[in-house]
Amino acid sequence: GDDNAIELVLNSSQPGVIYQLFKDDISNPVMAELTGTGELLSWFPVSQFGEGNYFVMAHFADDPTCSATMNGNIAVDEMVLPTALLSGSNTICESFCTTLAFDVIADLPFELTYTANGIVEPPLNFDPSNPDYSIEVCPTEQTIYEIVSVNYTVHPFCEATDISGSYTIYVDPLPIAETGPGGIICETEGFHFGSAVVENTTNWIWEVHEGAGYFDNPNWETPVFYPEPVAEITDMTIRLVAFGQAECEGTSDTSFAVIQVYPQPQAFAGNNDSTCSNTPYTLNEATAYHYSSLQWEVISGFGTIDSPTIEKPTYTPHPDDEGTTVTLQLTAFGEGPCDQL
Repeated sequence: GDDNAIELVLNSSQPGVIYQLFKDDISNPVMAELTGTGELLSWFPVSQFGEGNYFVMAHFADDPTCSATMNGNIAVDEMVLPTALLSGSNTICESFCTTLAFDVIADLPFELTYTANGIVEPPLNFDPSNPDYSIEVCPTEQTIYEIVSVNYTVHPFCEATDISGSYTIYVDPLPIAETGPGGIICETEGFHFGSAVVENTTNWIWEVHEGAGYFDNPNWETPVFYPEPVAEITDMTIRLVAFGQAECEGTSDTSFAVIQVYPQPQAFAGNNDSTCSNTPYTLNEATAYHYSSLQWEVISGFGTIDSPTIEKPTYTPHPDDEGTTVTLQLTAFGEGPCDQL
């Protein structure tokens, strides 16, 4: 494809002798005759006349009939210039890979240089004996690929002049799920996942992974979780799953949060009873659960409680209590976030 690629040289010449270059036969003279100088002679450029077998004939200037063909023929083969094309587009999911195929026509092994979003990538080497001119690419963002150059890596080292097009790969983002931080609640409260985030999807679900309870709406992005009653301090694990869409369909992202649930305090002062005015009364039926502290109080009456912060104290009546109803109250103060009962 290069009209200025070949120079043919005759390594010596004789003064007074006329030299003519031919292609294939004497009916195809190439360029003008040259007169010998005693030095070498050359014909340039020869490639403009195309491929063929080139040879030189010589004759004396004063006797054209006395001629001879110089030893040796030179065969010139014309190599087709490589061509390269990129075209089209594709969409993949983030973190996935795809094939980038270069449409190249070439007769010899070649080196191909390309760019990704304008950045030159390391050159690639291909051989027409294995005409799979493709590579695997794994872009993380929308990327435009373009061919910069294609050139043969062996003689005659031709370089492509016909290079065109580009190939665009679009990238769908993976789904993102983030519950936000967990927390501590009383069993009678709800926990609002107000800082939860779901991105790159329209499909997600909230689930109770460990524990028991329910959501006001498990399809909301920021729902409220309500635990079932617990018998002791219990860690409940909540899971948020976001499902991929478009090219990321089949993928998912999962986030967990731990909600620590405290049981509501419980207090029972005991059944109503009667006693003598001069007899201390121990509150043996009193019980309390899930509390951080207790407090007994005399609501009506004149007597005293010996240890008002224990579960089963003793009430000592006052003489003025005789013939009256004494009311005692037991208050259990909850642990952690739970209110008193």
